[in-house]
This record gives sequence, C-alpha cells and structure tokens, in this order.
Amino acid sequence: MGLQQLKAEAIKLSLQERLELITAIVESLQNSLPQSDCDPRRLRSPSEQRRFGSSHVLEHRSAAIERMRGLLATDRPAPTDAEVTAMLEERLMKKYSS
Repeated sequence: MGLQQLKAEAIKLSLQERLELITAIVESLQNSLPQSDCDPRRLRSPSEQRRFGSSHVLEHRSAAIERMRGLLATDRPAPTDAEVTAMLEERLMKKYSS
C-alpha cells in the first residue's frame, strides 16, 4: 500500500482509531530514531525549519532557557511543605484583608 492510499484509508477511520494510529506512529518513530536525531536544534530541511523555527530562533530560545535556569539557581534548599503552606496562607491573608 502506498502513502497516498494509506492517507486515504486513514481518513476513513473513526476519531478513536486515528488517535490510536497516531500513537502507534509516534511510538514507532521514538523506537526507531536515536534520541539525538529528534533534537530540533539539529533540523536542517526547510520544512523542519518551518515546523520548529529557524536555527537563529532556536539558538535564541536555548540561550533564554539557560538564562532562566541560572535565575532559578539558588544556594538555599527548597522550602518544606509546611513553609509553602505558611507562605500561601500569608499571601491569602494579605490579599483578602485589604
């Protein structure tokens, strides 16, 4: 069966069957390709660039993500559940006491 025939047959499927087909295709791609081949920063064809953006945009996006990670870095440990609960209660008290 050729690609055009497969597309025509896929359109005839129910919504649930088409979703299952998509899932099966995605799983087969994930199992077939090395993870590095799926990295959008390595995409080169025009269709891939349209889908994922130009390399300049991807580089800018990657740099922004790295800056955000740096902003999130801290020497302090994460707050405990009790501390988070206290912070939320304090915020709600300020919000509704005005």
